[in-house]
Amino acid sequence: MRKIVNALLPGRGDQYRGEVLFSEEKILAVGPHIEAPEAEVIDARGGLVVPGLVDVHVHLRDPGFTAKETIVTGTRAAAAGGFTTVCAMPNLNPFPDDADTVGPYLQRLKDEAVIPALPYACITKGERGEELVDFRALRERWGIRLFSDDGGRGIQDERILERALRAAAELDVILCFHCELLSLRPAGAFMFEGERSRQLGYTDQVPDADESAYVKMVCDLARRIPARVHICHVSAADSVKYIRDAKKAGARITAEASCHHLTLTEWDFKDSNDKMNPPLKSEADRQAVIAALLDGTIDFIASDHAPHTVQEKAKPLPEAPNGIVSSETSFPILYTRLVEREKRLSLNQLIELMSSKPAERFNLGRIGRLEPGCPADLAIFERGSFTIDPERFESKGRNTPYAGETVSLSCTQTISRGRTVYERRRG
Repeated sequence: MRKIVNALLPGRGDQYRGEVLFSEEKILAVGPHIEAPEAEVIDARGGLVVPGLVDVHVHLRDPGFTAKETIVTGTRAAAAGGFTTVCAMPNLNPFPDDADTVGPYLQRLKDEAVIPALPYACITKGERGEELVDFRALRERWGIRLFSDDGGRGIQDERILERALRAAAELDVILCFHCELLSLRPAGAFMFEGERSRQLGYTDQVPDADESAYVKMVCDLARRIPARVHICHVSAADSVKYIRDAKKAGARITAEASCHHLTLTEWDFKDSNDKMNPPLKSEADRQAVIAALLDGTIDFIASDHAPHTVQEKAKPLPEAPNGIVSSETSFPILYTRLVEREKRLSLNQLIELMSSKPAERFNLGRIGRLEPGCPADLAIFERGSFTIDPERFESKGRNTPYAGETVSLSCTQTISRGRTVYERRRG
């Protein structure tokens, strides 16, 4: 047994000083003081102890793109950010799009991941948006419940989209969509079509409707077909409206927001480390996404951790790939900006949005909870003043828009299933 002492614990309405007793299997007790003289003691030194965070949207790049990231480095990065469960997107090589490919991939995740890593399979073969995978074979043979269209083009044919929802409804699996209607996106566009892009001299850029029109298409189908649908990285006010209306109509929809769309806008765009998909939008869009988190239209927060090499991000802006690394920075950035500075979220709300709520919505069991009987997944965050330094990342990626920013929390230790899987390096 192990016991965390001198900890600040989240509680109903506020935080309190307390202790956590746990075994390798589960949390045994949580409270102001726990008698367990035989337990190994971990001194949190006044730090914040949270349930292990849950991230349903990471790109581990392995197999196929290990110069960017590996299963080991990607899950270590997640652990360094306080995450104890991640779900890995399928834009890989080979694609996890059939039963024979998924088996070895599952085994590698089991053998190499530092924390539990659950795989997405593709919705269409080769992520070409043309031919559906065999959902039933993947579900029955390997227990795959998560399917994603990620791959830079998504499913652009509404007929195939409808067939995917009907197949998913039969098996009660979750379809995740990176909403992007390519017919509305000018060739070579990479910035939001707003004031900042015009100021920089970039014309014919990405309109709001690139995302929101696709969201509307998915929402309209979900009103008619009882499939479980998840909308990734919502960034537009119109998207929020369509999701809110579809939920009210009874559609089985969940949605996520990411740290960068909650804290940055088009005016923060400087270089390729600010280049992502969907692109940073207006302050009005940012505020709409925050409001949607608060009223439950958007269900939780996910990182969309997307590492690239330094050489790739050094290419001219139109050629540099989209995406930022975010596993190690999401919780500290969101706490510092939205809890401390803007006071838009409480600490307890932020913790729920990054732990219990994604676990509940994706039916991942009792993870993400700081309660007796739940898995012993925990993270300790030191409070103070810390500078984000990409050179200290566990991830291979250095592509972050937050380099040099001062945050008020830093993860010192992460515990997964009772084992310490990350301790912050000193010095």
